[in-house]
Amino acid sequence: MTIDPRITAILEARKTAGIVITKTLTPASIPATPPARTGGSIGGGFSAQSVGIPAAAPAPTPAPAPVEVPVPDAELAVILTDVISAGEHLVKEVLAAFGDRKLSIMEIADLATQVRNLISLAVGQAAPAIKGTSARDLVILVLPTFIVKYIIPHVPIPAWAPSWLRSKITAGTISGLIKGLEYAYTNWVKPRIGKK
Repeated sequence: MTIDPRITAILEARKTAGIVITKTLTPASIPATPPARTGGSIGGGFSAQSVGIPAAAPAPTPAPAPVEVPVPDAELAVILTDVISAGEHLVKEVLAAFGDRKLSIMEIADLATQVRNLISLAVGQAAPAIKGTSARDLVILVLPTFIVKYIIPHVPIPAWAPSWLRSKITAGTISGLIKGLEYAYTNWVKPRIGKK
């Protein structure tokens, strides 16, 4: 099976940046073992249960705290496939409203923000166990793929402009979106989840 080159590039970017994507596992509550009997039977060979006295119910063991574990590359590749597929579906719906034309700078900013939000939504839907910083990192890793494919072709750069200008605009757009994502995470998401 061949892996989508975009996924390979995202996995490589993750390794290069030293980012570890984790998922949160919530172990199921494990019932406690019933306490061992210490006493014998009640006089004459009768036990408490045989005369209708219910046995003490075992106390439930509290559920272990959620644990964060690294997501292996093979699992991350499957998640990325789902994120990219869902993201493309959502982004194409938004792009249909703009049509196939060059956009104004304001429209580019609006479209880029919508794409960032849609990728965040796709990550949340495709990988609900990936939360907090890992979810933000995953959005940041996936975002450039969508910027290059869906936004940059609509940027109104004259045909005579050098290629370095397109690269600079691409990098600036990605950087601006990541700063916006960081701002939203720091000011709105992080205070609500109360963790890293």
